[in-house]
Amino acid sequence: MSGVTSYYDGWFYSKIIDPATEEIRHEIGSFIKDNSSVIDIGCGTGKLAFELSRRCKRVVGADLSPRMINFANSQKLRHKLSNVDFIHTDAANALNIDQEFDYAVMSLVLHSVTLIEEIKIISNLKKIAKCFIFADYAVPQPRNTKGLITFLAEFAAGGSHFKAYREFMRNNGLDNLTRQCGLSVKGQITDKAGTYKVIMAERQ
Repeated sequence: MSGVTSYYDGWFYSKIIDPATEEIRHEIGSFIKDNSSVIDIGCGTGKLAFELSRRCKRVVGADLSPRMINFANSQKLRHKLSNVDFIHTDAANALNIDQEFDYAVMSLVLHSVTLIEEIKIISNLKKIAKCFIFADYAVPQPRNTKGLITFLAEFAAGGSHFKAYREFMRNNGLDNLTRQCGLSVKGQITDKAGTYKVIMAERQ
């Protein structure tokens, strides 16, 4: 997975990105049944994993960034949580996970990798999960301040990240991706501003 390890790392993510994505985490959680098992791909600081751990029996957070995993593990120790684990792995190449989960979750990750990598990641997840919850940018983006902020944030990320974002938008985002990967959409939510979409899907 290219271009995703240096942007949004660690402390900055926990102070800026986590608060801004609270609504998305709530919407993701609304699709997940109590006492379930969940793997969170691209878990970042572990914020979503920690919130889900309050009512899920087992949560595993996975991220390509060692700094994110270290940060998440430090928070796990701080809060003395026993039903959450964090692993450093590349979901596009080798998950190296021999467990099965009720849900696989990805929040604001797919737009940051190439279409080929998106398909590889979902193909790998289909081997270990029953249901899939993806949260990412809505297509098209709204013509308002929120939409402009999204574009500027992705443009500022630059390089391969911005290139992947543009490809994600051209490919019609989550709607087309789920079809390409042979998934059947069972539910979806778009935030009030029309910036983000959360989709729950299953294998066809």
